[in-house]
Amino acid sequence: MKKTVFILGIICLAFSSYAQKTTTPYSSAFGGRIEINTDRTFLGFTYKHYMDQLKSYEVMALSDFDRGIEFYGFLQYNGTVPDFPPKLRWIVGGGANLGTWNDDSFVLGVDGMLGVEYSFSELPLNLGLDWKPVLNLVTKKDDRFWPSKFGISIRYTIK
Repeated sequence: MKKTVFILGIICLAFSSYAQKTTTPYSSAFGGRIEINTDRTFLGFTYKHYMDQLKSYEVMALSDFDRGIEFYGFLQYNGTVPDFPPKLRWIVGGGANLGTWNDDSFVLGVDGMLGVEYSFSELPLNLGLDWKPVLNLVTKKDDRFWPSKFGISIRYTIK
């Protein structure tokens, strides 16, 4: 666990050195999300809001519509990718989750996020692709760490 936190910290510092002071492609965005894990697929909603040029927060509600629901909140750092259009941005962040599942009455944990997103110029649309590892601190299960969570978000943007 300490190695994972250390590596995510190094990645965050490396990306922040490339961050350029550009305007954000949108102020807020909301839409749908599909998340794929090793054995389950989750669907839900996502809302993202830029606080300034480099910081944003994102909230999500995800469910497999069979076993339960989970809520996520993230603080993210965003920047442009060097030598790419400014509409392509990287994302590094962390946050927390809480939820309830049939086989685990209450879950509480910490999460990381590493990804990219692209905002279209001609359409009010944003696409995101990310990796979101989860470490559940409060759970009845023996499996606390979920390293293989990948998600795709499609959002409507508001300037």
